[in-house]
Amino acid sequence: QESTVMLRSQARTLLSRHGAVDLVLTAMLRFTGNAVLQANGCMALRHIGAADVKVKRLASKEGSVLTVILAALTRHPSEVGVQRLGCAALRHFTSNSQENKTTIARHGGVPLLCAAARRFAGADARVTAEALGALCHLASKHPENKRLIFHAGALDLAAVALQAEPSVEVAMAACGLLHNLACDEEIKRHVVKLGGRAMADQLVAHEAPAVRNLAKVLQRTLAPRDADASDPFGSLFAMRTPGASRKVASKRGRRKAQAALRGAREEDHGEEEQTEGDEDE
Repeated sequence: QESTVMLRSQARTLLSRHGAVDLVLTAMLRFTGNAVLQANGCMALRHIGAADVKVKRLASKEGSVLTVILAALTRHPSEVGVQRLGCAALRHFTSNSQENKTTIARHGGVPLLCAAARRFAGADARVTAEALGALCHLASKHPENKRLIFHAGALDLAAVALQAEPSVEVAMAACGLLHNLACDEEIKRHVVKLGGRAMADQLVAHEAPAVRNLAKVLQRTLAPRDADASDPFGSLFAMRTPGASRKVASKRGRRKAQAALRGAREEDHGEEEQTEGDEDE
C-alpha cells in the first residue's frame, strides 16, 4: 500500500546524499517479480529525484533509474500500482529534460505508456492521467517524440479519455498532450480531423479553472491561421512548427499570453511539476 506520508525536501536530499537511489535500484533489480516492491521503488525514485537535480540528470545512464522503471512497467503490465507509480515517475523525469525524453523513447517508453493508458482506460483514472501526462512531457519540444507518440496511437487515447466527464487530472494531461502534438503542423491536421476543436470547446466549460485555461490554449493552437489576432494566446501559440523561431506580434501580446499561462499553472495543483507545454518560456 502506498505510504500517505510524503518525504520532506530536506529528507529527500539526505536520502539521495547517503546512497538511497542505489539501494532502491539494487532492490528493484534483485526482486523484479515483487510488484509491491517495484511500485514503491518507482515512487521512491520519483520523490528522491524531485529534490536532487543530480538524480534527474543521471537518470538516463544505462542501468540506472529510467531503464529500471521501464523494466518494472514491462514486467508488471496489469499491476495498477506499478503502472500508476511507474508512469508518474517517468512523467517527473521527463519534465524539462531532453536527454531523459530521448532515453525513454529509445528504450520503448512510448508504447509502454500508451499500453498503460489503453489498458486502464475507464478502469483507473489515475493510471490514465499519469500515462497521458508522461506522454505529454515526452512530446514537449521534441519533434522526434511527437511523431513517435502520434504513430503509437496517442491521439485516439486522448480523445477517448476526454469523451466522458474526465477528472481534472485526466483532462489536463489529455489536453496538454493534444496541444503538444498539435504544435507539429502535420499532426495538427489529424488532431483537427479527430475533433480536437470540439474537444477544446467542450473543455472550456469545465468546472476547473486550470482545465479551462489550458483548453483555451488548445483552441488557439488548433485555430485556423486567420483566427482573430486579438486573442491573448495568439502571440504565443499561433500555429508554428516545433523548433522554428517566430517573432510575436507585439510585446503586449506576448505578456498577455504569458499571464494567461501563469494563471493556468497557478490553478494546477500537481504535486511535483506542472504540465509541460511546447511553448513554455
